Amino acid sequence: MPQPYLSDPATRPARIRIGHLAEAKKRGEKFSMLTCYDRMLAEVFDEAGIEILLVGDSAANTVLGYDSTLRISMDEMITFSKAVVNGAKRALVVADLPFGSYEQSPAQAVESAVRLMKEAGVHAVKMEGDARHAGHVHAMVGAGVPVIAHIGFTPQSEHALGGYR
Repeated sequence: MPQPYLSDPATRPARIRIGHLAEAKKRGEKFSMLTCYDRMLAEVFDEAGIEILLVGDSAANTVLGYDSTLRISMDEMITFSKAVVNGAKRALVVADLPFGSYEQSPAQAVESAVRLMKEAGVHAVKMEGDARHAGHVHAMVGAGVPVIAHIGFTPQSEHALGGYR
């Protein structure tokens, strides 16, 4: 059984950072990530000890009532992300890069990621992608943006895939 690190009051950091997650992984310690869209729930999750809060583009469906995640804008993602950052005192806050905010080029990806970090205060960004987006990830990391890549089921590709499956 691994020794507690992130969950032990004696050793847990005041603010979770990417390096803390890497250390927990190295130790074999599990950590959690939950999706969150507002300040109040961020406070509850943060106090419960959730290590990562994801501001998902799924807010398009669950909060805004859109029929697809494709419709959420960068400005809407920034608004939701600000709310979560304002409620999280310890958790690492990650925001989805919405559809259309990074696919065009590595420069567009950096610009969008920097907006989420500067305007919303998030600590990392998440994007859907595959090997074709390696240059985008490299550019964002080079600009100082921690990136979580999402592979597998990619809702932003719903039309290219012929629907959800």
